[in-house]
Amino acid sequence: MANKNIFLLIGILVLVLPNVSAIIINEIMYDASGSDAGKEWIELYNNGEEINLTGWKFYEGGTNHGLSLKQGDLMLGNNEYAIISSDDVSFLLEYPGFSGTLFDSSFSLSNSGEELTIKNSSLDIIDSLSYSNLLGANGNGNSLQLCNGSFSEKIPTPESINNCLTNQTQTTNNQTITTNGTTTTNNETSLPNIGVNYPEKASLNQEFSFKIKLINFDEDIYDVKIDILYNGNRISEILNENAWKSTSYYVNNIISPNKEKEFLMKITEEFESAEITIKIKDSTDKTKIFSGYLISKSNETIIKTELESGNQTNLENSKPNENETIIITGSAISNSKDIKSEENTAESNKNNYAKYILTAFVFLLALLFLLKRKIFKKEYHNEFKK
Repeated sequence: MANKNIFLLIGILVLVLPNVSAIIINEIMYDASGSDAGKEWIELYNNGEEINLTGWKFYEGGTNHGLSLKQGDLMLGNNEYAIISSDDVSFLLEYPGFSGTLFDSSFSLSNSGEELTIKNSSLDIIDSLSYSNLLGANGNGNSLQLCNGSFSEKIPTPESINNCLTNQTQTTNNQTITTNGTTTTNNETSLPNIGVNYPEKASLNQEFSFKIKLINFDEDIYDVKIDILYNGNRISEILNENAWKSTSYYVNNIISPNKEKEFLMKITEEFESAEITIKIKDSTDKTKIFSGYLISKSNETIIKTELESGNQTNLENSKPNENETIIITGSAISNSKDIKSEENTAESNKNNYAKYILTAFVFLLALLFLLKRKIFKKEYHNEFKK
């Protein structure tokens, strides 16, 4: 009987233990530049265990909106992001390099502010918050991002770590750029960006040139990592110190601002269309990430790039032929990312697990003590009757 009680108590303990999986609303684009139609979205972030988003709801405006998966996976892993958009087609036109999990839904966010809630398939509330236009990001191209427990106006970073390390904001055209409290007004952005020059298509194991130019970077000698990923797997190598090496490593002390640098690369595994991510790390180990570049399998059409500071040609609805030259610069604005923040997140998760385990252990000891005391009293009472 005692053993059955112990197993029952352990079962109860498992049920009352906190769920370390945690989905939070991490970023809100509620008032896009120009018309809001189809441009509104929120970003979810998973800072816990992998979780299945099947049947989840986005509650807004008094309605539980369903989620329709358009891209990515219903299983959201630790430190992964998912976008819920009011129009998936418009979202991908706005962020053509986005390759993460994307849901389409039917909603219209209030430009003055409202309550937003994420619910699981049982309609349990997972995360809920209220925002206000007093926080900013009202029609100037910025989003509200969760930084240190509160939301503030930042440059949009869908599928990337929030811009919490800087106070950068932007507007379009006569741009107002605020960086760490200093405001200047220009017709072009003065935020760090890059120009790139690489083939649109490449063949397996064929060497190709990849050129990078840093634009509006501070004077420094920067490390570079150029990653080519297909289905989440690294498939590229780079020529470094006269040897082909994995692109999981940085090429150190290799590039300075406003000077074009050429790298030789090759793709070593089968692919169809792969995504390129470029990381630029300064001498203090702070890293900026530029993503959204694509390369597909072939060996004919070549993209050529004019690396001109700030000048960018719109490539939408254009298709290259043998005589065309396509101009590409860094996709959108760089997503500032302090690598140490990932380490801090991992360390925080470990500490949370330790707390939960300690709590469970103490709780189990208390229950066992009470059970043993009850059994002892019963035996003593029976003995006294005899």
